[in-house]
Amino acid sequence: MINFLRFEPSILTIHADAEGRWLILQACSSTSSSRVKKRKRIENGYRLPVTGYRLPATSLQLYVWFASHRATEPPPAPGGWSPAGLWGRGRRDGDATDNVVDSVDCSDFSSAFSRSLTVVLRSRGLELYQFILDGKNQTCDSFQAETTNGSLNKNYGFSRKDFDEVYMYREYPKSGFFSRMRKRKEQLSLFKIFVSIFPIFEWLPKYKWHTDLIHDIISGLTVAIIHIPQGLAYSILAGVPPVVGIYMAFFPVLIYVVMGTSRHISMGTFSIVCLMAGKSFAEYGNESGSLNGEPVYDPIQVTTALSVVVGAWQILFGLMRMGSLCVLLSEHLVSGLVTGTAILVIASQLKYVFGVNIRKRSGPLQLIYIVSDVFENISSTKYAALFTTIFVIILLLSYQQCLKDRIAKKVPVPIPTELIVIVSAAVLSTYFNLPERFDLTVVGNIPRGFPKPSMPPLELLPKLVVNGFVVAVISFSIDISMAFIFAEKHNYRVNANQELLASGTANIFGSFFSCPPFCASLSRSVIQDTAGGRTQLASIVSCAFLSLVILFIGPFFEPLPHCVLTGIVFAAMKGMLVNVRDFFAAWKQSKMDGCIWMITFLSVILIDIDIGLCVGVLTSLIYITAMGQKIKIQVLGWIPKTDIYVPTTRYQSAISMPGILILHITAGMNFANKDSVRHRIYKKLKMQDQKISHVLLDLSAVSYVDPSSVKALLNIYGNLQSKDINLYLAKCSSSIYKVLDKCKFLDVFPENQIYPSVHEAVVSISSQYQSF
Repeated sequence: MINFLRFEPSILTIHADAEGRWLILQACSSTSSSRVKKRKRIENGYRLPVTGYRLPATSLQLYVWFASHRATEPPPAPGGWSPAGLWGRGRRDGDATDNVVDSVDCSDFSSAFSRSLTVVLRSRGLELYQFILDGKNQTCDSFQAETTNGSLNKNYGFSRKDFDEVYMYREYPKSGFFSRMRKRKEQLSLFKIFVSIFPIFEWLPKYKWHTDLIHDIISGLTVAIIHIPQGLAYSILAGVPPVVGIYMAFFPVLIYVVMGTSRHISMGTFSIVCLMAGKSFAEYGNESGSLNGEPVYDPIQVTTALSVVVGAWQILFGLMRMGSLCVLLSEHLVSGLVTGTAILVIASQLKYVFGVNIRKRSGPLQLIYIVSDVFENISSTKYAALFTTIFVIILLLSYQQCLKDRIAKKVPVPIPTELIVIVSAAVLSTYFNLPERFDLTVVGNIPRGFPKPSMPPLELLPKLVVNGFVVAVISFSIDISMAFIFAEKHNYRVNANQELLASGTANIFGSFFSCPPFCASLSRSVIQDTAGGRTQLASIVSCAFLSLVILFIGPFFEPLPHCVLTGIVFAAMKGMLVNVRDFFAAWKQSKMDGCIWMITFLSVILIDIDIGLCVGVLTSLIYITAMGQKIKIQVLGWIPKTDIYVPTTRYQSAISMPGILILHITAGMNFANKDSVRHRIYKKLKMQDQKISHVLLDLSAVSYVDPSSVKALLNIYGNLQSKDINLYLAKCSSSIYKVLDKCKFLDVFPENQIYPSVHEAVVSISSQYQSF
């Protein structure tokens, strides 16, 4: 341990050690003789750790502040002076063989200044260390601990190139396609691949039979009871026999249980998907026969062929890893789509409400045609059907609005009001012979037992490619959105690509058993969750109960009037119709989101569901593209005593830097907006009151540049240079820096005029062209 100040140093020297791990601050004291001035070097100096900096020795500078005895204020920036003291600056007069980096001769300063020295070490304006040598901090060890735990001070004038060099920037090595595939092959085993395709073999061995089984049994039975009325009601939307709705809750669900990754969604019938399946039958089916010799297809043949196409699309999406496909459907787009579809569902059931026979409508303006047909036949209204439908709607909505929450507090299991309604209606219809007395249409024949597997008509598949694509996208978007909701609630992961494979395989499997495309239902999924469901074992319990219905109980519902099922459908649409409120909320938050909602909604009800979906997606893409091309350039000013730069139009305290115009660009720069960027920069330059010698572009909010915009930047650089105006770039990301390098931008543009931050650039410009 040495007392540094006892030697009364005349020279302070910075040395670099051989390993490059330390900079050593050493002192030399001089003793005079008659002719020779000898220097005595202190061998054990103060070691400054520089691990991680890799600093070029030629860039280091040593400053020493000699404070006055009367000084009470801290030293100013290195290089200046004040009555409180003087700065001594290094002159590199050391011996090169000793790795001397810089030295300060202390003997030239008056003894009026104290021996308390403030030492500053800088590299290209970057202040690495600032510390005080006085009587309180004299030993090597104490100084080393202090500097090791110290923090790096502000940067001054670091260019991007120097910044990358000092802090050892590196590129991540890129691996090729085959190397990535080889790495995945090494990581994956046949068992892992098998488990990834069939996730049930991952969670079933870990299943907590003692605690979770009872919850899944209760949940499964509850959902199965809900499946019965919804299956019978929604199947008429697809134009298929009501029992098919029960099949949809059984056959494809068995496959989803094995392959799906969501533990809580309830798969089966869903109004929107069933309606779109019925639309396909209206286009390509004909039950009454064909006059021109073309094949005749019944509703089951058309809807099962559609199910094959939907499944093929979903499997293709899953194999292509397109699980993020749902991002094309924004929240407001889906809301408008669902609300419009609910209107079409209600319109399609009006014939059962009034008990009139009207022709099937599809395509553009179908809503208007259906309403027109109903009013033309309004004189043939069957009032028994009308009053029954109204009674069922009022009964179900009254329970949902007034009694459901109160009963839920006392009864842990949801009461199946829809099942109670259809059972009561079937009993009353049989006992009082309502169909014959009031001429009501009924469900009709429901075969007992499982259907025999049959191949869907393959010749229909090419005709249903477009319809299948739309149904595949819509059904998957509904499935994955609900899956993510419950996964986040219960803290587990859902694989979107595996969900596509599971849904696609289940749709193809179900098509062999008369099933149209299936989908998740929000209402049933919520019931499955609130009833205590823990895993998809609840769906297995549900399927077991529904198998009893298919085998033994199905014929009980044969006398059930259609108007009762229509009332159940209408009551279910209430939850979709309230989405109209989403339009007003979206309009307040963003006019464009409100427009997307309304455009999608009107397109669905006036044209068709698939066209409405395409129009909504196209509108969203146009909006996103337009926003991407919209560019914003703001003039930045400096907040005094900080390194913060903010728009001068919004912050009155911000001051403009003399001779420097700082422009903040917000947008991606590409061939479409490069001219706008150039013109706006020139316009901002002309609007300045002071003479501008330096233009600094802040690229921190620029996410992308293409070769055309790089050429535009070079054009701007050349044009400004011809006017004796220097151009600088600041805070460009690594990806943008790569593009600039690839496009030979750095061959023309000086690399030392690219800075890691706005403050770095401003300080560097000030130090080069102004007093610093």
